[in-house]
Amino acid sequence: YIGSALLTDVVELLDCTNKNINDKDVQKTTYIPNITGLNFSNNSAITSIDTLGKLRHLEYLDLSNNPNLILPNFGKFASLKNLYLNDLGLTSIPNLSSNTNLEHLSLNNNPINNFDNLPSLAVLEVKNVNTPDICQSIIDTGEPQDSVALSGDLITTIDGCEEIIGLRYLLVSDTTKLNSGSFGNNGIQTIDKFKGLCGLSFINTNLTKLNGSRPIDRLTLLDNTNLQELNVVKPAFKDTNNDYPDLRPSSIRVQNSFGMLCSNLHQNNTYMDTL
Repeated sequence: YIGSALLTDVVELLDCTNKNINDKDVQKTTYIPNITGLNFSNNSAITSIDTLGKLRHLEYLDLSNNPNLILPNFGKFASLKNLYLNDLGLTSIPNLSSNTNLEHLSLNNNPINNFDNLPSLAVLEVKNVNTPDICQSIIDTGEPQDSVALSGDLITTIDGCEEIIGLRYLLVSDTTKLNSGSFGNNGIQTIDKFKGLCGLSFINTNLTKLNGSRPIDRLTLLDNTNLQELNVVKPAFKDTNNDYPDLRPSSIRVQNSFGMLCSNLHQNNTYMDTL
């Protein structure tokens, strides 16, 4: 059981997903002082985790899908690097100003309408958060975000996301509403305004065409069954604004995009994965 003598030396992840544990069980994890990761997701009997603030080495914490949980003061969790708060019915982001080590925050499937407490992160997951203009909400915080993952049918365009400070990786998934301008769900997207993307991914969307003249090192296009044309893969690309040196994608993945033909791509020594 949690807190047994056999566990007192555990220093890795303890996975208690869907184990019907309660607040008393949570408290017992304080008997494992060197533990670095806890997954308490999908345990509806949990209402409080305040005692976990005693775990000074805790870097990974998953509290997802615990509908009765009252979030703690995360200031007590100074070592946290990875925090998962999915499916909690959150309408705002908890105060994480003291969590200066936090790198990865997952807020998927929450009806968030207030991003005021969003910190600077290496990875931000905000899939299905029911915020109509999610990129603008992130921009308004003024906090840099290295990687952002978006999904859901409220995502209709990547226009505006280029203004997110520090953005290098962008993932868009599970939307059927991508469009350009007033042309309905035509699935056309453009990357001309982006200046620093190292990686761009569209997964399971209605993307039909990707346009633009900005370099992207890694381009991932999976399960976009309507995709027919890429106009961003160009030979010996030279950025006329001198923002970048010559750069061609080092990797392009185009899988399960049945409308694509190899003739629609300029290969030019780029690694191609087109199953």
